[in-house]
Amino acid sequence: MAPPIALAVAGGVGLVACGTSKYHYVTTKSPTLVYKIPVGKRTLRRAVEAADSYYKVPRTWKVFSKEQVLSAMPGVDKLTPTGIADLVAGQNVTGFDASPRPSPANLFSATSSPSGREMVLVLDDDQRDSVSLSDMRNFPFSVDAQQGAQTDQQSGEPKVEVIARDDEVVRPGGFHGTQVLFNLKGDHGLAYTVNQTTLTDTASRLLYTLVIGCEARCYVQNAKTINEVVASWTIKENK
Repeated sequence: MAPPIALAVAGGVGLVACGTSKYHYVTTKSPTLVYKIPVGKRTLRRAVEAADSYYKVPRTWKVFSKEQVLSAMPGVDKLTPTGIADLVAGQNVTGFDASPRPSPANLFSATSSPSGREMVLVLDDDQRDSVSLSDMRNFPFSVDAQQGAQTDQQSGEPKVEVIARDDEVVRPGGFHGTQVLFNLKGDHGLAYTVNQTTLTDTASRLLYTLVIGCEARCYVQNAKTINEVVASWTIKENK
């Protein structure tokens, strides 16, 4: 029997190879996402069409579909059927992994090979009214709350070290938000470097996120390729 996520997700991931290029493009075509509106004792659902988006990754990297990524998400096995349905309806996600043994589980853990995911989420009315640059900067990894607040048990240094930050990212079509590059340190001194960009549309109804990272040494060794992946990420305004 198919797992619950598989039953709820339709369609696959779009891959486009360009000639003899060493890259292929991961494309998302205007996903329709759903949010809830409470009206008295009832709950209405509203559908929103997100923008097209794409990014490129090396052909040797494994690409994962929405079904595969959501099925590997920590805690998803504890969701109710309604919770799973809301999770599937409210976001679109693709993932990628450069590991010799690729797995969607690697997208949610510190790894020695680059991995990451693109997420598109719809905000409900309350979230839309309150979403801020701080919210975007701290999604999906909470940077501000951990910076200086938690320390390594051995060194006493902060677990989060911000390397670079830009809160004035603006893209064509009015998409705007923040990008942050930071080190997330474990209790044994091992650092995990993350490049995280989160943008919203002009109506603040949708969030678009690209996050990629790996162990600090891996990030340095693969910085050129990682930067190319990040630079390739494009959101195309629907006309």
